[in-house]
Amino acid sequence: MALLRTFDDSVYPATTHTAVRIPVADVMESNCRALFEYWDGLRGQRLAPSWPEFRLDHLDPKVIPFIRVVDILADPFDIRYRYWGTGLVRVLGSERTGQTLSSLPLSRVPQAIREYKAVTEQKAPFAIIYNATTSNGSLPLIVPALRLPLMNDGVTVDKVVAYADFDADQEKWRRLLAERGKETPTTK
Repeated sequence: MALLRTFDDSVYPATTHTAVRIPVADVMESNCRALFEYWDGLRGQRLAPSWPEFRLDHLDPKVIPFIRVVDILADPFDIRYRYWGTGLVRVLGSERTGQTLSSLPLSRVPQAIREYKAVTEQKAPFAIIYNATTSNGSLPLIVPALRLPLMNDGVTVDKVVAYADFDADQEKWRRLLAERGKETPTTK
């Protein structure tokens, strides 16, 4: 791994309502590793690769369905989903390509805005354990997730590629979530 910038805890708290921020190294035992290694190889010694360099078709086929790519919008800060993988449609129950985050009727919107804003301001990878709500109302899925900046001009983060590993070992991530001081959902 190339040198990683780290997050300032005062900017984004480690624990929030539906996610717990964790070190990027903690998600490397999941499929997040494949995405991170591809991104890291493209960027070299830069802070981040550009969108034209980043090719979804170069990713592991099991990762692609759970990828989302967002355009960063400014003044006011928001994101627009440029790409929303088919696996996300299946698991989360909606297609969001072309939609802005702020337009969605979800309780997680303010937190997600803060996460994306942190990536853009700190120009660094961001990893979380994410408590995802499924489309069928079944038990929440506790999964590792990764957000990686993309910079077309080498200065400003204008896109973020994000991934949640829904194939990850649920019990492992549920335990890690509990260890980090987050209340775990019931298993009823």
